[in-house]
Amino acid sequence: MHAGQTQSISFGVGYAFADDDSDDDANDPALVGAQSGDGVVASVGWDYWGDGSRMAQVLGSFNFGNEFLWTRGRAGFRLTPTSPLFVGGEAGILGGGDANAFIAQFGPLIEWRFNPQFRLTGSAGLKVGVAEVEGNAAYGRLEFLWLPLAR
Repeated sequence: MHAGQTQSISFGVGYAFADDDSDDDANDPALVGAQSGDGVVASVGWDYWGDGSRMAQVLGSFNFGNEFLWTRGRAGFRLTPTSPLFVGGEAGILGGGDANAFIAQFGPLIEWRFNPQFRLTGSAGLKVGVAEVEGNAAYGRLEFLWLPLAR
């Protein structure tokens, strides 16, 4: 990992252990992102925070064992110069595996920064079949980020 004054980038390699690497539901857009399997996993992440008025993030991982790709990009801006509320959007592509099924997902996001150490992010949107996936599905997500050393 390398962190600077306005951004950071990280690379990782690990191994995933999974109980079930079945892809029985790989053509269901609501479940295609849930596929798991044993294998070496490589990941990359880039975060940008600049002067604090904007944010951007690009994340990706690939499981070589089941050939599954997961990506997400986000961007947002502070609603007003002193507001703890950020608004923006996100998009991603995920899929692969034996079924070679891929979906795209996209939608708006909001983030509330309680203080420099704690953030709560909500996003929701649509999952759309790109390859070997029939139909669409909605998604919603609530995340938190705790940065104990942030100032």
